[in-house]
Amino acid sequence: MSILEAVHFADLMGLKTRAGKKLVNSSIYYILDNPFYYGEMKTKRGIIKHVYPPLISQELWEQCQKQKALNNHNGAGLKYSQKPFVLRGLITCGRTGRVCPCEDQLRRKYYSWVVCYTKTGQRRYIPEQDVLSAIETILNRIKVPDSLINPLYEEIKNAEISEKQYCQQEIGKLRQEQEKLKAKLDIFPSIQRGKRLIKDNQISGNVPYVSSTAMNNGIDNFIQYDSKKMRKFKKVKKGV
Repeated sequence: MSILEAVHFADLMGLKTRAGKKLVNSSIYYILDNPFYYGEMKTKRGIIKHVYPPLISQELWEQCQKQKALNNHNGAGLKYSQKPFVLRGLITCGRTGRVCPCEDQLRRKYYSWVVCYTKTGQRRYIPEQDVLSAIETILNRIKVPDSLINPLYEEIKNAEISEKQYCQQEIGKLRQEQEKLKAKLDIFPSIQRGKRLIKDNQISGNVPYVSSTAMNNGIDNFIQYDSKKMRKFKKVKKGV
């Protein structure tokens, strides 16, 4: 799976950043490079273990790093891009052995081009669609036996089922969070600013006094309601 495909699947699953934005290529690269997911974290003192449960094994993370290094070696000099070039990093020039980059040239007839090189090292622009048509012709000549098609079909089918199950689980979690938030909003239909009641003016009683301080966050005392010194807010009905 390529980085662009990972971004696409992340978008399908509705994954967002902390700021609520869609994941981009740099987000996927950051996730793949982060050792936090197998149990270690980067600090000023180096990489140390943390107390959170790991999501993947260290072996899987290291295998991912090896694959990234292999991809970078095969496509040396290429940088990740937001533009969805189909053949990016996949074609090598037969004359020079260099990886053929893909570019957008607005001044030319075609928008997407594959760049190769002549014997003298000059750049030669080939329309990406022409290259795709040539590849399609070759692929159409390949006949895949049924013994490989059936397992491949089952694998794709199982992957689709797993994706649907994952989406249903995530939707269930979001609904639970929505119900919790709704319950909190029902408890506090109308939040209004009250007058400060210092400790010296509090009279012991049976009314719970809720406050928020550096040492306590919740019921701080049980006091007596005094209509002359205290304001009492009425519950606002919904739709009024």
